[in-house]
Amino acid sequence: MSDDCYHYVVCERGSELTREFFRDVNDFIYRFFDTITFMIAGEYQKQNIVFGEDQRIICFRKQIELMTKLSYEWGKRKEADIAEILQNAPYSVNKITWLNKLLNFFNQSNGKQPLT
Repeated sequence: MSDDCYHYVVCERGSELTREFFRDVNDFIYRFFDTITFMIAGEYQKQNIVFGEDQRIICFRKQIELMTKLSYEWGKRKEADIAEILQNAPYSVNKITWLNKLLNFFNQSNGKQPLT
């Protein structure tokens, strides 16, 4: 701690990538575990791919689960962080569902039975 702030610094190969300052140690610790759980959730997502689904769904759910295990409050805080992300960048449409709807539209236009 210096200047009454905690510094969270991310470096790679000797180059500083990011630096954040926190006055509250709890915010600093939350940020640290946010990074760790995001990396774990990303690995989990890679091992549990659901084709046609926005892969962030898997990653976000896992990260919320992990943060909640560390602290109920952190889990709720992570949910709020993710809700804010999704307001600006909502989950993408399930490609398989969208494709089925499109095929059903064309089938119905041609007098064929819709796909189920």
